[in-house]
Amino acid sequence: MSEKVRSRRGLWAAGLAGAIAIAAVAIVIFRSEPGQSPSPETASPPENAPGQSKPLRKTGQASWYDFSGEETASGEIMDEDDMTAAHRSLPFGTKVRVENLENGKDVTVRINDRGPYAKDRIIDVSEEAAERLEMTEDGVVKVRIKRVAPPDAGAPSSSTGQAD
Repeated sequence: MSEKVRSRRGLWAAGLAGAIAIAAVAIVIFRSEPGQSPSPETASPPENAPGQSKPLRKTGQASWYDFSGEETASGEIMDEDDMTAAHRSLPFGTKVRVENLENGKDVTVRINDRGPYAKDRIIDVSEEAAERLEMTEDGVVKVRIKRVAPPDAGAPSSSTGQAD
């Protein structure tokens, strides 16, 4: 192979590596909230990354749901009076603090179901949690969620979470 061909391949490889690096940086920047530079919270590894030490923190829309008596994805029977929630990928049993950013109310819920299925939402809470957050009339509110405790050792696990 000629020196010229090897040189072109090297330039092509370097250009490709640079483009991949730029794309990765752009993803981190565009995933952060508008007007905010990437922080350790928004640039953190995926929420299910092994050995992750930083808690999940996200801001987005939450809704509430009630399928009392129906089986949840974890196998539990839904109870409107339980402080539970549906999340796309957090392990069942994970405890999450949900803060209603419209009124400052917050609750801690346990993940026991999968959802929400509306793309613009980050969590669905039970009716009891919604009442305590004072969101039952609005139905959908802006919230901040923060993981506060990992699943208990006996909590069921699932590998069927949806992508966020």
